[in-house]
Amino acid sequence: MGDLDRVIQLDAPPTVAFFLQRLGRSGRRPGTMRNCLFLALGHEGLLSAAALLLQWSRGWVEPVVAPPEPRHLVAQQLLALCLQENRVGENLWREWWGDIGPFGGGAEPVGRHLVEQGNLDRDGGLLFIGPEAARRYGYRHFMNLTAVFTAPPEFTVLNGRTEIGRTDPDLLTEQIDNPRKLFLEGRSWLVTYIDWNRERCFVEPADGGGRARWSGFGAERVRSFALARAARDVLLVRTRPCTKPSGPRSNPPRRATKTFTVFNREGRWSPVPPTETSAGGPGRGTGPTPRRRPHCQRSSSPMSTDMPYAA
Repeated sequence: MGDLDRVIQLDAPPTVAFFLQRLGRSGRRPGTMRNCLFLALGHEGLLSAAALLLQWSRGWVEPVVAPPEPRHLVAQQLLALCLQENRVGENLWREWWGDIGPFGGGAEPVGRHLVEQGNLDRDGGLLFIGPEAARRYGYRHFMNLTAVFTAPPEFTVLNGRTEIGRTDPDLLTEQIDNPRKLFLEGRSWLVTYIDWNRERCFVEPADGGGRARWSGFGAERVRSFALARAARDVLLVRTRPCTKPSGPRSNPPRRATKTFTVFNREGRWSPVPPTETSAGGPGRGTGPTPRRRPHCQRSSSPMSTDMPYAA
C-alpha cells in the first residue's frame, strides 16, 4: 500500500482518523508527498468532506478512549490461549498474564460464561475450544481470534467459494421490485442467497444493473458531534478567528504561502492563493505596497474555508 501516488476518496470517511490512515498510504517513497483527492457523489458527500477537512485543518482527531472493563479482550485472549496450547488449566490460565488488571479476579466470570455458552469445553479441570467457538470462529483457521478490532458490519460476497469482496448491508435490506444486483470488481452480480447469521452473500454473474454503495457520513450518517459542528461551520462560512502577526512591524512582509479552498458558484472546490505582497522600496519595484488579505477574510464566493487544498 505504500507505493500509492494518490488516494481517491469517494465522499468522506466517517472519521478524521480514518482519513489520516488512508492519506498515510500515499507518499511513502522518497521524493513523493501525501496526496488525497475527494470525489463527492452528491451534496451530502461534499458537505461531509468539507467538514472533515475543516476539522483536520484545526488539528483535531478523534480521541482514543480505552474501555474501562475490556472483558471482550479477556474472552478473546482466553480463546486464543486455548487454541494455542490445546488445553489450559481451569484455575491456571490467568497466570499467563501476570498482574495485568483485566485478568485478575474479575476475569473468572468471563471464563465461566464461555463454558456455559459452549465456546469452551471443560474436562478434568482443563479448558479447550468448544463446539460453538469452532462453529463461529473456525472459518479461515480461527483468523478472527487473532484481532480484536471492530468495524461497521459488512457482508462477504461469494461466487461459489471465491470471495468477490464486501458490501454494505443496506444494499441487501432495502425494498426493491427487481432482482437484487450488486456491483463489485468492475461487473454486476445477481444475489442468489443471503446468510444473515454468518454475514455472507452468494452471487452469480449478471449482465448489468449492479449497484454499489460507499458509506460516508453524509447528512444522514453523522458520526460525531465534532463533525456535525464542523459541517455547521462550513454552511455558516465560519473560519478560524484572525490573529495578529507576531514580531515587530518593521519586518518586511513575507511572501504568502497559504492556500485557500473555496466553494465557487459553479459548485467546485478550487485553490485560491492569497494576495502576494511586495516589500517595495528602491530596487524592489514601484508603486504602493498592496495590502495583504487576512487569512480569515471572507471570499466573495457563497462558501469558503481556510482548509488546505486536499487534492
